[in-house]
Amino acid sequence: ARGVWVEEGEAVWNGSAYVAEVSHLSIWNWDLPVTEICQVTGQVQDMDGHPVPDARVISQGLGCTFADDVYTDAGGNFSVRAIKDCSASFVAMRGTYSSAPAQADIGTDDTQALPEPLVLSVPAFSITLVWGENPEDLDSHLLIPMTWDAGYDYFHISYHNMGTLVTDPYTILDTDDTTSFGPEIVGGTKLYAGKYSYFVHHYSGDGTVSGSPARVTLEVGNYYRTWDASTASGSFHDGGYYYDDNTQTEYQDYWHVFDFTVGSQGTVSVTSVNRAVVSSYDEDGPWNGWDATIYDTYKRAAAGQGKK
Repeated sequence: ARGVWVEEGEAVWNGSAYVAEVSHLSIWNWDLPVTEICQVTGQVQDMDGHPVPDARVISQGLGCTFADDVYTDAGGNFSVRAIKDCSASFVAMRGTYSSAPAQADIGTDDTQALPEPLVLSVPAFSITLVWGENPEDLDSHLLIPMTWDAGYDYFHISYHNMGTLVTDPYTILDTDDTTSFGPEIVGGTKLYAGKYSYFVHHYSGDGTVSGSPARVTLEVGNYYRTWDASTASGSFHDGGYYYDDNTQTEYQDYWHVFDFTVGSQGTVSVTSVNRAVVSSYDEDGPWNGWDATIYDTYKRAAAGQGKK
């Protein structure tokens, strides 16, 4: 299918969300005028100077709200979007390696080039979620040990807190796919000592996580593995929820896929969990039953802000 975006009205950032009055119900996209966006070109190389094809390149604004990502071509070349007249950070990732963030001051030309290649030299990790046509919407949730802030035990990466590669936690969720299939990719360029936990939430849509079936692939260190939800222990429920008449409580389905632990010397050990778990709507995630303090921007959002 093909379509055309039509400019209509303006949205104003109030500090936590874009707010606008709309004249009709349809799909709206808050974006910048095309004249304010440029293309930044460059190349991704390995440590021997060879071009790297199919590497993911992420552009993220510094002091301006914008992000984009693309993949390199067969020659390791890329062209990614950025905002004119603003600083930006660029990171390349493939498998278990990433580049160090490269910061650049973006000028006003329509096409600009990075002065140096992005070199894959930093250990990294990636988690990829894919699924079938149903359910429509599955969500990735990653709990990261929050060692950089003594006030919290974990940082929660999800659709409402997609992270950043510019500062802690140096981890980002690439997209919130709400229309089946995925992929949703969580990628990180820094590992923190402690335990990471990864869950998949059945947010909406018919069917079950196991019947889809959902699949998750983890790449970290020298470890590579794919989990299939059809092999998970426990039971998933049609539509992703069920109502308990005895407790008068509605529960949501989650798939706890794995944990991995990073030691003080950077060693990584992976624990396969592969289990269906449930959480009440009041808990909003099985991790909220842990004896831990979790940093979650969603709980700090204004009342009434939903997912979509």
